[in-house]
Amino acid sequence: MKKKKIYFVNLKFAMLYAVLVLLIILILLNSKSSIEAVKGSLIICYQTLIPSLFPFFVLSGLLINSGFVQILGSVLNPIIRPLFRVSGSGAIVFLIGIISGYPMGAKMVSELYKKGIINKTEGRRLLPFCNNSGPLFVIAAVGTGMLNNTKLGIFLYCIHIISALLVGLIFRFYENEDKELSKLNYREKNEIPLGKNFTECVSNSVNSILLICGFVALFSAFSQCIKPVIESCFKNEYISLFINGLLEVTMGVSKVAQSNLELEKVLILMSLLIGFGGACVHLQVLGVISDTDLEIKTYLSGKFMHGIISAIITWITFNAISLDTVMVWNQENITPKKINSVWSFLCVVIIMFVLIYNIRKNKFKRI
Repeated sequence: MKKKKIYFVNLKFAMLYAVLVLLIILILLNSKSSIEAVKGSLIICYQTLIPSLFPFFVLSGLLINSGFVQILGSVLNPIIRPLFRVSGSGAIVFLIGIISGYPMGAKMVSELYKKGIINKTEGRRLLPFCNNSGPLFVIAAVGTGMLNNTKLGIFLYCIHIISALLVGLIFRFYENEDKELSKLNYREKNEIPLGKNFTECVSNSVNSILLICGFVALFSAFSQCIKPVIESCFKNEYISLFINGLLEVTMGVSKVAQSNLELEKVLILMSLLIGFGGACVHLQVLGVISDTDLEIKTYLSGKFMHGIISAIITWITFNAISLDTVMVWNQENITPKKINSVWSFLCVVIIMFVLIYNIRKNKFKRI
């Protein structure tokens, strides 16, 4: 029995070494294209990822360290716990996750778990449905940029959110035993100096951004090198587009938009890929949760469900209603910028409600 176990471990490492050697050979053979891919990915990091994610990383860290998440969680707990069997803190994780996009949801789950605000079971339930694509990508990049129609982007984004909520409802049945959360003292959280909190949040955010940008650059080189292998092995257009999207969602969705498929099939495949997220996103999530004991396999199973559910809902919606109904909104009046403004306004309203509620109920003493 012992010999079989050793053989299995050796075989596993042999396969890993073989893959790494193959990637090195492919990079050497396609050095020019891999260099260009890394350059392009770093430009994307500089122009998009860092400006959009870094402020969210810092501000979300301040919210967690200052005790705001606990306050909001105590208010929303009666609503969130029966639905998803998680504490009310999961509400703000989901909200920020669908506004800022990948991998902000996973980052917040990791931080809440490390702070002891949520337990391991809740972290496992939150990860699969709180780490989602944001409106900047789905509406602006996919809808306006790739499909040349903002309304289709809004259509895909709504399906993306609904599917995420359905995944959350499914994962409420994950693990039957619920452990009670320890009550945190709000005043104790406030005793930490603001300057120290701010410095810690900025430092952690810089490390997270560098890690994410590193994954994006590395995976861009890998995907560019194995692209000829995929195209030569899979002649079927559907399979080729699907595999490209599984590797990197932006590249995959872009190729789907450029294909000659019918609009229905384009939207279904896009919903599937956006819901799943792609291996590059999952590696970013793996980096974010690497300093915790949260398992990546639970997250991956949830994202697989997310992609399947999104594709099914898109197919049902597309066939149940006419395309004119989906396209009825005035594109000039509904833009990603205005949608982000609405989300920001809702966040401000929620914050004001929480503050007024807790002042009146005197809940600042203990949560």
